[in-house]
Amino acid sequence: MHDQVAYLNNNCVPAIAIGDVEEPDIIQQVQNGTYVVVYGSPWYLLSTTTWRGLFDVPSFKKMLIGVAIDEAHCIVQWGLQGAKKVPFRKWHGCLGELNSMFPRKLP
Repeated sequence: MHDQVAYLNNNCVPAIAIGDVEEPDIIQQVQNGTYVVVYGSPWYLLSTTTWRGLFDVPSFKKMLIGVAIDEAHCIVQWGLQGAKKVPFRKWHGCLGELNSMFPRKLP
């Protein structure tokens, strides 16, 4: 993710990768639309109350035009949550929950 963020920023596309640090100024910048591309893992987006809460902010939801999931192709190959196989990763198996937080279908 960090290589992609650096590439985008070097090409005048404001981007950030969110991680383990929940800095209030970064959260506010994401909410205000300072970044047009925000990278984050399913684990981080779904397991932290701060980032989950962002999906309830109407102005953020209105700006959101898509969600891309890194390594999503592995879900089908390695298994889904509730399948007989062990899920690829627990949080990848919960992506339907992430999708349910948005008022409209996103690509």
